[in-house]
Amino acid sequence: MSELGATGFVVLLSLLCYFCVDKDLGRRLSFTGLLSFALGGFIKDALRFRRPIGLPGVRSINPDSVAVDYTPDGYPYSYSMPSGHAQTSATTWGVLSFYYRRWPIYLTGVVLSLTVALSRVYLGLHNPSDVAAGLLLGLLIAAISALAAHYLWDAKMLYAAVCLLMLASFRLAPPSADTVKAVAALCGLTAGCYVDDLWVKFRISARAGRNLMALAGVVAVEIALGLVLRRLLPAGLPYDFARYFILLFVASGPYPALVMFLRYRERE
Repeated sequence: MSELGATGFVVLLSLLCYFCVDKDLGRRLSFTGLLSFALGGFIKDALRFRRPIGLPGVRSINPDSVAVDYTPDGYPYSYSMPSGHAQTSATTWGVLSFYYRRWPIYLTGVVLSLTVALSRVYLGLHNPSDVAAGLLLGLLIAAISALAAHYLWDAKMLYAAVCLLMLASFRLAPPSADTVKAVAALCGLTAGCYVDDLWVKFRISARAGRNLMALAGVVAVEIALGLVLRRLLPAGLPYDFARYFILLFVASGPYPALVMFLRYRERE
């Protein structure tokens, strides 16, 4: 249940929506989810609250899954406030709820978001205050995203402005690796959206089989590209930024162009 708030689940859900259900919803889920992850990272880096891992009376399950450093006693730790899983889950289901405005979506979102939040406490990886802050922040980001989508004429202008603000904030404090990856992904997604709107104009097919093939293809391409980039680019924050920028740019720009080209050749 905890993995329902992980970044991988949100990425797969966003791709499913983009290629099979609703392109605009897929974009909104992708951008808002990455924005939520990046903002959560900035807050963690600023507050530097420790996780409960290693505290007396706390039994943490799989603490290495969140370790970025170790205490002198050998306990793995990373910063905890807010909970990224709780925040991501609240953001995702908040976006879906504001988009569809149906009670089944509301109820599912509440149940799953609370379950993800409780699972992080049960695993001994977060304090109750961490998950409460994550839920509130995630829902707030989803609400602001819905208002922005309703009142702004061109969402890509908002995307670009957010990316510039995120990059500018790097000068205020050294970001963590996860924060750099999230901001890079935001920038790559924004660049890909511009390419798509200017030249590609991707459309979901009326045939479900084609859409599922496109979805399977983008997953395969992203996995293969990620493995190649990991071998080509060395470790380090600048290279992490380049890698995640390329991954999101390809998924939102060149790959949809390839899908449309193949459909055009098939019609010929």
